[in-house]
Amino acid sequence: MGFWEFPKRKTLGNLIGKVVNLPGKPINTENIIVAIEEDEEISMHALLVAKDDDYLYLLRVVDIFYYSPLATPQDSKTALVLFQKNVTPEEAMGHFQAFRAVRTELLDVAIKEEEEFRLLGPKKIPKPLTPVYRPSSESYKLLYGYQRNPVTVGKLIDSDVEATIDVQNLSRHLLVIGTTGTGKSWFRGVLLERLYDMGVPQLVFDPLRDYVVAVEDLGGVNLRYGRDYLPDLSTITEGSFANMLIDVLTPLQLSIALKGFRKFKMAVINGKHGPEPAKLLDYIEEAAEDMRARDETRGNVLGRIEVLLREMGYDTERRGILAYSGSAENILTAEKLGKMLNDKLIVNIDLRGVGDLGLQTTVASSLSQLRHLREKDVVPPLIVSFDEAHRIAPRGKGSSPALPIVKDTIRFGRHYGIGVIAITQFPDSVDIELIRLPTTRLIFAVDADQIGAVSGLLGDLPESLRRHLPKLERGTAFLAGTVDVVRHTLYVRISSERRTKHGGETPQFRVRYGGYRHGQA
Repeated sequence: MGFWEFPKRKTLGNLIGKVVNLPGKPINTENIIVAIEEDEEISMHALLVAKDDDYLYLLRVVDIFYYSPLATPQDSKTALVLFQKNVTPEEAMGHFQAFRAVRTELLDVAIKEEEEFRLLGPKKIPKPLTPVYRPSSESYKLLYGYQRNPVTVGKLIDSDVEATIDVQNLSRHLLVIGTTGTGKSWFRGVLLERLYDMGVPQLVFDPLRDYVVAVEDLGGVNLRYGRDYLPDLSTITEGSFANMLIDVLTPLQLSIALKGFRKFKMAVINGKHGPEPAKLLDYIEEAAEDMRARDETRGNVLGRIEVLLREMGYDTERRGILAYSGSAENILTAEKLGKMLNDKLIVNIDLRGVGDLGLQTTVASSLSQLRHLREKDVVPPLIVSFDEAHRIAPRGKGSSPALPIVKDTIRFGRHYGIGVIAITQFPDSVDIELIRLPTTRLIFAVDADQIGAVSGLLGDLPESLRRHLPKLERGTAFLAGTVDVVRHTLYVRISSERRTKHGGETPQFRVRYGGYRHGQA
């Protein structure tokens, strides 16, 4: 059976209720009431499917309530006057006309044609007493666009239907948003394993050391910044290098630095020498002489570059000026990176404790190297992921050396064969293109002040449900995207199954009992 061929037998989930209408509240696309069977529990945001002889109706739960004719203020007061007692909740819901219900909205409609379903859009509404089911394989096509290589990351809330992401769509990038402790890094660990099992190479920038143990368990390579790894400055663009210095150099000093950087870069490309940072200082001195800069100007430029190199972790020794040559063995060249990715599939750069400049330069250098490797087809198409996206590609700040190449990769990465997974807890602080352009989005619980930044990313989710974003259960998220990727925003529970250890646990305080306890005088 092909991927989009539906089984011939009925495969809807359990019957959970029927469509009803309340007095004075007719059924319409935004108000479809489903009376729920006594033993069924339905969550907010869950998807349901109403079905008659010819159509499937995809519904989303937007409210949960009880209805009882004994619960009106008038009936309650009448009972108190006549029987000298209040009606209890149990008595109210024991009435033969009382029921539990959910209010749903209509998302989509499909018509059955020769055992297949064709999508119509929300053009019809179910009639009263239409049976309602949990979604299952028969309604799968209502939820997703065409998926060539689906990878399971969890299940829809209140359903056995798998929540899947098409690996091929990751070339158009994935954005993951959520406040601390909501399950972002756990999800990335789940996806890390699934992609590894499918043979997809991954380069991970790990500023919080969340993936070191998982990568080790999977047989990948961990590179500790400053010990096993330093970025290759010759690979970053002139614009990125300028961004590193634009806030600390005068225009003349910046011109000297850029001229020296161009000479350094060309010498490395032509094989004259390796990417030792000491050579960069030599070329900047040479550029200062070419431009007949005063000694004071030359000294200021060199001093600023030396501070920058120290900040990035390059070793130093005194030689009149500081010489940055002792770190050459740790510099990760494109050739080394390509071999690691081909041999091990996962390379994780451990960046815990590294400042913004080191983090940004690492991303800028590595993305440049990957572009070079992909152009020469040295490595297959691959995934690049980074947490703390707000530090790497900050909004409204032009001084991040990573920003130009991150934006370029987001715009054109699918043509290079480089998919980006960007993870952040502060979407309002991330460059707007990195927020808007990814075609797949996974939104965990966010702080209330971040709702505005993600509101436009949730497709057809109504405003009334977006207000619930700060209250989402840990480990659950909204899966959204462009209509060809995810037809409707889905509420999913991320898989709890992983074979690698989660590295993002928060250390617990050691508590020594015997001191003050609550309630003691």
